[in-house]
Amino acid sequence: LKGIDFELNAGECVALIGPNGAGKSTCFACLAGQQKAAAGHVVWRGHDLQPVSVAHRTGLGVAREADLGIAAGNKRGHLFVKGRNVAVVPESEMVEALVDWATYINEHGVDAAIARVDTALAEREATKDRNALLQEKGDDANHSNEKIVEIRKTISGN
Repeated sequence: LKGIDFELNAGECVALIGPNGAGKSTCFACLAGQQKAAAGHVVWRGHDLQPVSVAHRTGLGVAREADLGIAAGNKRGHLFVKGRNVAVVPESEMVEALVDWATYINEHGVDAAIARVDTALAEREATKDRNALLQEKGDDANHSNEKIVEIRKTISGN
């Protein structure tokens, strides 16, 4: 990451968007302490979090659990609320759908957002896309085993 500088105020609803490889996940990993920034600072309520552990950051309210998330696959966007698939939309509609869901969650809450959809249908559609991706790219398309090892090392401090 280079040149990242932003400030969030209490109560704001924001989205970090960009193409694959732009650094969105890396940015969140640095905020949550799962990855150390090579330079610069992560400041939370006036305190530099660089030396603060993942567990301590979570206790401060800096965690990587999101109310709303999105992933792309098979030319479609998969929207998640609290880790549950809630919608699958064409890739060209991902940003608009994300903004719509964020607005709804902000106005009505997470539980109401989940209750308004057929999560089983969204999960079935997401499973189709996952299976197609695995057939195309192989069993570990996202190098998840390597990432799990990295996360465990970060959490344990090794």
